[in-house]
Amino acid sequence: MKKLFLIIIAFILMFTIVGCGKEEEPKKPDPDPIVDPDPNPNPNPDPEPEPEPEKGLTVKNLKEALQAIEKEYKESKKASVSVTLVNGEDTMSVVLTYELDNDGLFKALQYELNSDKFVGVYIKDDVVYSTASGVKSKETLDETVNDTLTNDYGLETLLKDVTAFYAEAGLYQCLTLASSDNGVYVFDLDLVKYASSNLSVFKTAGKDKISIIVTTVEEVITSVKVEVKAGDVTSSTEVKYLGLDKSPVYPSDLDTYK
Repeated sequence: MKKLFLIIIAFILMFTIVGCGKEEEPKKPDPDPIVDPDPNPNPNPDPEPEPEPEKGLTVKNLKEALQAIEKEYKESKKASVSVTLVNGEDTMSVVLTYELDNDGLFKALQYELNSDKFVGVYIKDDVVYSTASGVKSKETLDETVNDTLTNDYGLETLLKDVTAFYAEAGLYQCLTLASSDNGVYVFDLDLVKYASSNLSVFKTAGKDKISIIVTTVEEVITSVKVEVKAGDVTSSTEVKYLGLDKSPVYPSDLDTYK
C-alpha cells in the first residue's frame, strides 16, 4: 500500500513538473500590411514634354524665316533696305528708305543708286527731287507721279528679282547647313540636285558653288546674301534689312534742284 502511494505521488509530481515547465509561446506580431506605394495611381500620366525646337536657322525653318522678314518689310509703312550686287570687280548698290501715308502714297523717299553713275531720287514736302549724271530736277508730287515712282523705285520692284528664291519651295530640299557661327548661317546648294529638280531661279550651268549666307542679330534676319563661284570669279547679291524706324537722309543741296 505504501508502495502504491509512493507511485501515485511520483506521477502527480511528474505531471506537475511537466505542466510548470511548459511555457506558453509568445504571440507573434501580425505581419505588417502590404502598403501600395501609389494607392491612387494616375491612369493617365502626363506625357513627357516635347523637346524644345532647335534654336537658330535650319534648312527646315529657313523658308518661313525669309518670307517672314520680307513680308514684315513689305507691309510696313516705313522701312529701309539696301541691295548690293557684286560681279568680280564691278559693284552696284541701291539704298531705299521711305515712309508711306495711310493711302500708300510716299510721304518721304530716299533712293540712291551707286555704280559707274549715280542716280538719286528724293521726296520731301510733296516735292520730288531727282539727279542723274549731274543733272538735277524737281517736280510736284501727285498721284500719277507717285505711281510712277512706286513702279520704278518701290520696294516691290527693288526686291522682285533678288528675293525670288524665297518662295521657291523645292530649293530648300537642295540645301544643307554648312556652318553657323555668331548668328551667321551658311547654306550650300546642291547644284546637281537643284538642276535635276527643274528649278529655275538660280542658273547652275558653269557654276562651281552657290551659297546662301544669312546674318542674324538676336535671331532677327539683318541680311541675306547669295554668293556664286564660277572659276576664279565670285559674284554676289546681298539684301540688307536696315530697319523699320529709319528716315530718309537728304542731300544738303536740294535747294539747287530746278
